[in-house]
Order: sequence, then C-alpha cells, then structure tokens
Amino acid sequence: MPESARNVVSQTVARDLCVGCGVCVGVCPQDNLRLGWNIWGEYEPADSGKCRTGCDLCLAVCPFQDHEENEDVIAGRLFGNQPEIEHDGQLGYFIGSWVGHVERGDYRSAGASGGVATWFLEKLLRSNVVDRVICVTPTPHSDQLFRFACFEDSEGVRRSSKSAYYPIEMSEVLREVLRTGARYACIGLPCFIKALRLAEQRVPRIGKRIILHAGLVCGQLKTRHFAEILARRAGLNAQSLNFVSFREKTLGGPASELVFAAADGQETARLAWSRGYGECWTTGQLKIRACCFCDDIFAELADVVFMDAWLPEFVGDGRGTSIVTARSALAASILEDGLRSGDLAMRPINAAEVLASQADVVYEKRRALAWRLWLADQLGQPRPKKRVSACKPDPLRLRLLQLQETIRVASREAAAAQQAMSPTGLDFYDKVMGSHLRRLRNLTLLLKWAARASRITRAVRKALSQLLKPVSGKTD
Repeated sequence: MPESARNVVSQTVARDLCVGCGVCVGVCPQDNLRLGWNIWGEYEPADSGKCRTGCDLCLAVCPFQDHEENEDVIAGRLFGNQPEIEHDGQLGYFIGSWVGHVERGDYRSAGASGGVATWFLEKLLRSNVVDRVICVTPTPHSDQLFRFACFEDSEGVRRSSKSAYYPIEMSEVLREVLRTGARYACIGLPCFIKALRLAEQRVPRIGKRIILHAGLVCGQLKTRHFAEILARRAGLNAQSLNFVSFREKTLGGPASELVFAAADGQETARLAWSRGYGECWTTGQLKIRACCFCDDIFAELADVVFMDAWLPEFVGDGRGTSIVTARSALAASILEDGLRSGDLAMRPINAAEVLASQADVVYEKRRALAWRLWLADQLGQPRPKKRVSACKPDPLRLRLLQLQETIRVASREAAAAQQAMSPTGLDFYDKVMGSHLRRLRNLTLLLKWAARASRITRAVRKALSQLLKPVSGKTD
C-alpha cells in the first residue's frame, strides 16, 4: 500500500473500531480488501496492497468513521418530508408503532419474538414489492455458523427467522446487489444499515436496488467465540459445531428465559438464560469494541425496525411479542395491510412505550455512552464522534465502566486461549474470568444499594418539606 494511502485497515481496524460489516469490502473498486477472521473471532478487512491513492470509498461507507452527516441528518433527508411523520430524539423518525404478534401460521412459534419481522419480509416477496430478501441465515459450517444470503422465496426467509448473536458480513451479498438488476429488501443491525445508507450516497446503484431497509434493535454484537463458549458451557465440542440457535423459546415460561441450543455432530444440548447464558451476555463478555460507541438505538436509518416487547404485560408470555416502528410510507402500508387482513394481531403503541420496552439499550447508548466517551478521552484511546456528549461519571460508575472493559478484554483473550488449548471444556476461561465477574457482581450490588439509599433520601426530604411547609389561611 502506498505510504500516502488511507483506508479502513489503517483508520478503522487499527483503532479497534471495526464492526466487521463487510460493506467496505463489497464496494472496494480495486478489490483490495480481504475479509477474514482475526484471532479474537471477529471479522475484519486486511489490505492486499492494491489500494489506490486518493480513493476514500471504504472510509466513506464505514459506520464507525467520523462523517459530516450523522444519523439525524441522513434520516431527516430520508424520512423527514413524509406526511404524518413525527420525530423523537431517541426513537428517531416514525409514522407509527405497533405491538403484538402474527396471528396466522407458525411465524410466532418459529420466530425470535412475535414473528412479525419474518411475516413482513415474506409479505414483501408475496406482494411483488421486492424480488429478493437479504437476511442472515444459519449454515452447518463450524467456521461460519451464520451468513448473509439472498432469497427469492418464503422458504429461505423462514429458515432465517431467528436472531443470530454472531459476527456476519455482507460483502458477498453486496457484490450480488451490484451485479444484478433485482429489487431487494435487507434486514440488519443499525451499523450495517448505516453502512449501506452511506454506500448509497457514493454508489447510487445500491440505493436503486435496495428499496427497503429493515432494522433490528441491537444491544451489542459478540465475537464468534460467544457461541463457542456457550457450547462449551453446555458440554459440546466447540470446534465441531454444525447448528446453533440463540433464541429457542420456553413455552409456558417467561419470554426473558431465552435458551441457547447447539449441536456438534455427536450431541445436541441446551443452555438456559438463567444457567450461564444470561451472565455471559449481560456482563459484556466477548463484546466487540465498536459496540461500546454506538448511539443508534432503533436503527434510525431503516424504513422499519423490529424489537422484542420487553414490557410488563408481555414479558411473561414465552411465545414472544414484537414491537415494530415504521418510518416510511411503504413500510407502514405493508403493516396496515396485515392488520386489515387479520394476519397481524397488533395494537398501536406510543413512543414512550417503545422507549420503555428497550430501557436497558437506551441507557447503554445514551447515558452510559456519555461516560464511556469521557473515559476514552481521559485514556487517550481512539473513539468515534457521536451525537452524545462526553460526561464524567461518578466514582462508582467510573469503576463499573473500568471493570466492564476489563471483562470485555479479558474474555476476548481467554476465549482465544481456551480455543487453542482444547475443543471442549472451560477450565482456563473460567479461571481467568472468575475473579473479574465476582468483582462485577459485588459492585453491581453496591450500586443497587446506593440507588435505593438515594431514593429513600429523596423521599424523606420531600416528606419533610411537605411537613414543614407553612400553612396558609385566614383566622377570625
């Protein structure tokens, strides 16, 4: 690579801010970038030495580079001029939101939540709105358990109905979009949708062919070792996996009791959320660093976004319930047609309820993000420019952030080492992670007690102020 050339390898990967979406690889005019696994179980592009000086296309489409236009500006141009459009600072632009499930067929039982995303994508095909759907589908290959694929039929979309907490990249499907004249719908994570929208500005063919973007609410993207660690926890051979499912349902139980299921060619096993799956997710183990700096909660650049209904009235239903927000007239019309036909059993929901359903993600991508930005600046670490302003946390929150980053880095290294040692077992990984996780549990408990004490103090002060408030009135 010429010394003066700049690309995502030197500017994104080198700063540990690559999410591995593969859009840069798919649009590279010199076929210079090569996507592959790094030792941490993450996709990242490598430079093959053919980068052309002055070409900045890969940087222009990278969702974790600093751009002149942020999500607010791009979304305003995409959706802001539509009739009946509304805007919320966290939800983004929206025409309407609904909560419920698919009433007809097995969409709900086979899907991740209420089955609405799968129904929606199939409806686009059946109605001849698009010719193909781009979505993430499982594979039987242990070195790539999930991949993006293009489907022209409902069967392929149905096989791709469940969530995949696993690295995926879209360089191959993007090349297919550029080769063909078909009309596409694509479903993906917020950063993937942003990369595609950025690519559309520089390569207009992409925008003409992907006519609808569907988004998913995302808390974090994990490395491939996440699936392997869970498989080991379930007693399987992590190097021979040929099936993984992250969202098996427990009918009769709460929707929050997710079940991880996997097979290694010899045995099949399951691991419940309450049996170690949940701790590995919620503590930030094997989290990709770029995800620490995301401020897009609701896939603001997508025509429609799907999410779980984590609300008190729905969380107890293990069959799953969906929330969907439409931003474009096309997306809203597809949903309204489903409501009229009876395919969808859904009711309107307001923006406040949508935000409440994703309270944990809102917290992480707004308040906690402000603290992480401040900490990165204090440490002189590279981080992208975000819409959230950096803010100094209190001492306990600062300690929490530091411990979470320790866990993220330690789990990354321990998982790679465990993979090199043996195909089964977690002795080394658990030994490394045990003390970090104990400290995190203790600190989390302390923060809960501190929050409770703060609430009690505020309540006492309020009560005292009411008692000591002067009584006004007339006397004879």
